[in-house]
Order: sequence, then structure tokens, then C-alpha cells
Amino acid sequence: MTSEDTELRNVDLQFPLIRGMSRSDPSCTQEDRIMTDTGTMVVAVHGDKNKPAIFTYHDIGLNHVTNFLAFFNHLDTKVLMQSFCVYHINAPGQEEDSSTLPQGYTFPTLDTLAEMVLAVLEHYGLKHFIGFGVGAGANILSRFALMYPHCVDGLFLINCTSTAAGWTEWGYQKLNAMYLRSSGMTQSTEEYLMWHHFGK
Repeated sequence: MTSEDTELRNVDLQFPLIRGMSRSDPSCTQEDRIMTDTGTMVVAVHGDKNKPAIFTYHDIGLNHVTNFLAFFNHLDTKVLMQSFCVYHINAPGQEEDSSTLPQGYTFPTLDTLAEMVLAVLEHYGLKHFIGFGVGAGANILSRFALMYPHCVDGLFLINCTSTAAGWTEWGYQKLNAMYLRSSGMTQSTEEYLMWHHFGK
């Protein structure tokens, strides 16, 4: 018997659910703007707020939609979504369709961004959470855990860099920030972000 002779019977086809990648995704129950002394953070909440909390924090050049929604909308994470409420934290000005940060705005340091996570925790009346961070978001959540260890049940950190960028990377960051302000997304900026996220 060959593979051409095999016939499948009584097989139910199952199609994956549509995985939304926008703020209009119906699985997002709410989106809140949380004001802090150092900026406004937009937090998208997915799930039942009576369940244990997972906080996500995105990497540079991304937001909760581009960094996490495909993962949390995947069929295999359905059980996870039934067991937890996910709070997607967006750094100031990084949310979808955000307005341009004002000229002269000083973006918060990593330590300040970590302190801002406490405002999110307090806004929702939560005592602790499990953190899920990528890149800069992993660094921010690890800093928060060092400041407030009693508030963190555990961390999943992906590509967490604890050292400062070297002079070359610092120069690329400054140059690309200038390009983004003056011309929008350029080929050079796109190449830098690809290098940052995926390596050479």
C-alpha cells in the first residue's frame, strides 16, 4: 500500500481562529490611558480581571500589537488566555496610532519606565503579576522586579540585554531617531530595527 492508496475518512477539518493584529480586535476588552508624572502609558487588557495577571512589555520599535498579539491569539495559548488576564503595557507614545511626542520631550529612562509599571499595578488594584518582556521590555520588567520583588511572581525574559548600547549602536539610534522625526521610516531605520531584533 502506497501513500496514494491512503484515504482519510471521518476527519473533521478545523480552521484556526483569525488572529487579530489591531486594537479593534474583539478579544481586547479595554484600553486604558494611565497618567504618570513622567508620561502616559496605554494598557490594553485581555481577559477576565478576576484571574491572575500577566504583564507584557514590548521591545523598542514595537508595541503590544506588533510584539504580542499574534502570540496570545494563537490557538495553543487559548488555555493560557482562559487562566490569566493579560495587561499589555505600551511605553509612552508607542501605542498604535499614537500622536507624535512633543518637540523637546525627554523620553523616560529605563529605571523611570520600570517605576511607571508600579502605576499600572496600582491603577488596576493588583498586588502582583507574572511578567513577559522582550528586549527593552525584558530589561524594564527585570528592573521593576529588582525594585519591587514582592510584586513579581515570575518573569519570562526574551533577549534581555542588561548592558548599555555601545557607541556604534548609540550612534545608529540617534541617527535613526533623527530620520524618523524628519522623514518617517527610512530604509536605514528599517535595517537597524531588523538588526536589533534579529541580529546580523
